Amino acid sequence: MDAELRVCINKIAPTGQAVFVDDDVEQVTMVQIKPRKSKPGGSKGLNQAETARMNADDIRQLVSHDEGQRLEFKRSLAELGTATRTVAAFANTDGGVLLFGVRDSGEIIVVEIGQTTKERIVSRITGATDPVVYPSVECVPVEGRMVIVVRVAPSDNCPHLAEGRAYKRVGAADMQLKRDEYERLLLTRSRAAYGRQPVLEARYTDLDEERIRW
Repeated sequence: MDAELRVCINKIAPTGQAVFVDDDVEQVTMVQIKPRKSKPGGSKGLNQAETARMNADDIRQLVSHDEGQRLEFKRSLAELGTATRTVAAFANTDGGVLLFGVRDSGEIIVVEIGQTTKERIVSRITGATDPVVYPSVECVPVEGRMVIVVRVAPSDNCPHLAEGRAYKRVGAADMQLKRDEYERLLLTRSRAAYGRQPVLEARYTDLDEERIRW
């Protein structure tokens, strides 16, 4: 993936910071998020902490490239069913961007958009994925036409299923996970869940200050 395409796709959480607000004690804590290491052929970014809106120039830059590991084109919302597989595949792999209203060739075409279009897309995706994938959806005007942008962050809660099946992104294709791949991701998720469990009996004095970064 070249530098220009990486900049367009990575218009999410460039700073790697998240803000957590504790309303009870009126405390604001800034937490530095360690970037995910990209897999071969992928790129960093698509952090879940923040999103930055895309503009027409971003869309033009994206459609100037072929579909790939983190980029998918759909002609219309009639392909929303297969798009849920792509969303799950993105979440299970490196994250990515899905564009409705774009031909495979990169040509921007007319796509029908109504008042509830974004809600319809989100509802279809969240209803078809398990664990649920929550995408970012926006409509971007480009030369008098609208392109629907669906962005998906790489997930730490893999494997995500779409219509009961698990997929991964391989190049420009959504491939169903093999049984051993699925079980390996499940094992990774269970270990991560154990590591996030609170230690109720721990005290502040138990913390190793040298290992904590603020």
